[in-house]
Amino acid sequence: MKTVAVLDRASSARKARIQASTWISRNVLAVVAITLTLALSSWASSTEKVLYTFQGTGDGVEPIGGVVRDAKGNLYGTTRFNFQSSGPPTGFGLVYQLTPTKSGEFKEKVIYAFQGEVVDGQSPQSSVVFDAAGNLYGTADGGLFGCGIVYKLAPAQKGPWTETIIHQFNAFEGHNDGCAPVGSLIFDKAGNLYGTTSQGGGGTTDTFCTNGCGTVFKLVPNKDGSWTETILHALHKGGGGSPDGQNPFDSVVFDNTGNLYGTTLAGGPDDLGTVFKLTPATSGKWTETLLFKFHDLVNNPPDGASPMAGVVLDPSGNLYGTTLGGGGGAGGGGVVFKLTRGSDGKFKESVIHRFSLSKSGFQDGMMPAGGLIMDSAGNLFGTTFLGGGHNEPLCQIAGQQVFEGCGTIFKLTPTANGKWKERFLHAFQGDTDGGFPEPDHLTMDAAGNLYGTASAGGKLVQSQNGFNSFGVVFEILGAGGPVR
Repeated sequence: MKTVAVLDRASSARKARIQASTWISRNVLAVVAITLTLALSSWASSTEKVLYTFQGTGDGVEPIGGVVRDAKGNLYGTTRFNFQSSGPPTGFGLVYQLTPTKSGEFKEKVIYAFQGEVVDGQSPQSSVVFDAAGNLYGTADGGLFGCGIVYKLAPAQKGPWTETIIHQFNAFEGHNDGCAPVGSLIFDKAGNLYGTTSQGGGGTTDTFCTNGCGTVFKLVPNKDGSWTETILHALHKGGGGSPDGQNPFDSVVFDNTGNLYGTTLAGGPDDLGTVFKLTPATSGKWTETLLFKFHDLVNNPPDGASPMAGVVLDPSGNLYGTTLGGGGGAGGGGVVFKLTRGSDGKFKESVIHRFSLSKSGFQDGMMPAGGLIMDSAGNLFGTTFLGGGHNEPLCQIAGQQVFEGCGTIFKLTPTANGKWKERFLHAFQGDTDGGFPEPDHLTMDAAGNLYGTASAGGKLVQSQNGFNSFGVVFEILGAGGPVR
């Protein structure tokens, strides 16, 4: 009976975690129903500058993905939807460009608007990435098989950019391809693309897996303009306790020798997620090694639970990442962890920061769903989806009260004694400054300024559903830098 009880708790906890992550990554907040209380406070940092506020007038709604910056200082990003300020939803998401003006403001240009699932994809959730020629690449939902796509956008001299779908994911009808790409893409030096899908790969079909529980894939360009996909690793087994993890939600990252590193939201012995390494062989095959398995299901996991974001490496090969939950203590609002490589090549975890519940709420943040970036001094920067409140009115999502604060931007600085010191760069108020920074990575320029998106907040716009706010693109001035 004890085993059954533990398994029941495992199933319930796992379902709650993946539903929570889906709530963030898929952002089923129904933007037209979002209302944020105006919480004015001097506690929030004054270093934030809102570069653009989405109006819901064809300029995009819900900037879930982060932004990338080109050499001219233009910013590029995606929105999941493209509502109008009145009437029914009229768009399937878009890719935008923000151009700085002489006055210091930014002007938005929609460079591509998606037309729908089977036409050209829909609802992009991740940031885009440039190739050497200035083309943009990203992932989106939909496609001919409903499993998602990888797209390319080529710039035009005037008007919208031209989209080419370079891969249609198909995990159905006996295909062992991936399904449901959520994270962004990365390039190698040869111009090949790499990414992950949160489902697919061949295998289990259950609540959280569709013909498999995720893949790591590679796309190689051909001379005729087409691309050839290879599955580097497939996560077959679902249902809890998958030994090599399941449901990777973010992208992978290279080290200096060509190995790939990533995370899975679930799987491992206690179904709390894993950190993995993929090593290439001369035969073209890749071998997976599990570097760390998050554990301790019964108690609040002290080492964290459910990494949604990927990892970042320092010059010594140590890994850093975040988890949605765990951390021990009261509340368990997630952690920032470090995996240190030992002389034997194995990795040991240490928690360098715990987000935990205080008497007045998650003042230092809750649910660090986004990834980290590291500057040249070894400082870490990231966001939390919730928290950051300081005895303020609660944020409200669709009429439901949530934890104090609408998310944070934080900086972790290593100290001489081996510990890390946290500093708040901004606590979102859910007002014109935005709210609920989404699970993607911040971007840093050469001067140490940070750029990112918040999926809600900004100017309130009146529509037939009341007053709504559709998200912002922000800058944090002089945070660190330059990025490593």
